[in-house]
Amino acid sequence: MRKRPLALTLFSFILLGIAISLPVQAIYIQDLQDLFQSLTFFNILVMLLCTLTAVSAFKVHSSFPYLLPLTMITVVFNNWWVGYVGFNYDPIQTSLASLCFLIFCSVLLEKNTHRVLRNPKLKWWDVALRAKTQIPVSVFPIRGEALNKTSFDISESGIFLQGLDKEELERLNVGEELNVCLHFDRILKIRCSAKIVRKSAATGHYPTGIGLQFAHSNTEIRSAIKNSI
Repeated sequence: MRKRPLALTLFSFILLGIAISLPVQAIYIQDLQDLFQSLTFFNILVMLLCTLTAVSAFKVHSSFPYLLPLTMITVVFNNWWVGYVGFNYDPIQTSLASLCFLIFCSVLLEKNTHRVLRNPKLKWWDVALRAKTQIPVSVFPIRGEALNKTSFDISESGIFLQGLDKEELERLNVGEELNVCLHFDRILKIRCSAKIVRKSAATGHYPTGIGLQFAHSNTEIRSAIKNSI
């Protein structure tokens, strides 16, 4: 599954809707000229936190676990204050609004959403698309001679090399840093650093080989890979 969890997208857009609804309500109750006089400090704080939390949730940013409880507390407190003052809404209406908001936040407990929020590194929809393309690749390990292999597939973030025999696989270790040279054509050769992230035997349509993750992708690599794809 390569799509962002629907619950995560829904949550982000609803939070943005809440942020937008506050000035819209103020305009409806008062008028456009009195907008900034109508919005309280807590209204503005709710708008700001809802916007930041929406963006953080959509990107599954590390700030989300801190922003979410702060936003929930601020929204509930703002509703309580509006009901307590009682100018336009009574306590029952604001209490129901708070309850609905807290129930709405439970969408984050959806299985895939909760899983990725607990571990943002799982963002499967952010994984660069890989394309099957064979280009010559020279690998310079720390130990032993250089290896000249061929890619099985490639993306902006890494490459999978095929054609390694048992002895070559044994002397390469997961986590090892390598220098590689990508031979896109007779003229374009790009050197970069990469790390071995996996070694695998043939399975399905994948051959035996190693997966490399580029240490520092740059514009030149990105452009060359896009042209090859």
